[in-house]
Amino acid sequence: MPPKVKNFVWRMCRGCFPTCARLSSRGVACPIDCVVCDSNYEDIIRVLVECPKVVQAWRNVNMWDTIIRVLRQDYNIHALIFTLLRIVCDDNV
Repeated sequence: MPPKVKNFVWRMCRGCFPTCARLSSRGVACPIDCVVCDSNYEDIIRVLVECPKVVQAWRNVNMWDTIIRVLRQDYNIHALIFTLLRIVCDDNV
């Protein structure tokens, strides 16, 4: 796995992904709205699965049904990440 992907996954799992909500909670002066769709509170779930443009991207790669299924079972970013990684690994074997 490329180092950039490892870093991305590590940041998401450790809760240090620099979303607007996280930056604001750490004292950085920035708006907390989603920078892509300009609505709602931008946290990790919003960035990865709730933003309408992200939803369209997941649909374009035929992963949206999987994401919805995982989120219905356990509304947890960790479960989503590891399920998606498992699917990608299984597809490449």
